[in-house]
Amino acid sequence: MNEPPQPPIVPAERHRLHDYGDDHSDCSAEIAQAVHDAVRAGIQPRDTAITDADNAAPASPSALAYELHNPSTGQSVTVDSSVLLGRHPAHRLPEGLIAVRLEDPTRTVSRNHAVIVLDDDGRVWIEDCGSLNGTHIIHHDQQITVDQGRPVQVEVPATIRIGNQFFDFDQCR
Repeated sequence: MNEPPQPPIVPAERHRLHDYGDDHSDCSAEIAQAVHDAVRAGIQPRDTAITDADNAAPASPSALAYELHNPSTGQSVTVDSSVLLGRHPAHRLPEGLIAVRLEDPTRTVSRNHAVIVLDDDGRVWIEDCGSLNGTHIIHHDQQITVDQGRPVQVEVPATIRIGNQFFDFDQCR
């Protein structure tokens, strides 16, 4: 039986996104701080309900939506709000984030691998969560490494490499 969503956790102290990895059982404070840092940097995540599902909740009619598709596994994820992507992402998340479990036959995707944030202007940002195998954006045959603590704007369409998994990222039609 699935546990009901937990209320957001307000961090008691300042953490950086890269302060956690696969060894931590709960990284909600770090994720909350990363989202807070992104908001301070001008990235405004959308307000959404918190759910822990394999796919994000459906988009509202006026919201922009994107699709993250892995041709290798066949997994498609609708991204219409801010998401935490990972092999087995945290269940307790701050308001505005949805956990999305990525299929990973190669076992190169970290438990909490990357955060995608959609701002109010429809821009897409991605930040690595201190993953072991990295996050990269491939656009026009150029690969950009996404560093911890430094959100990178994603120009759509693009390919996003999470560990050794490649995802086509494009706006939903």
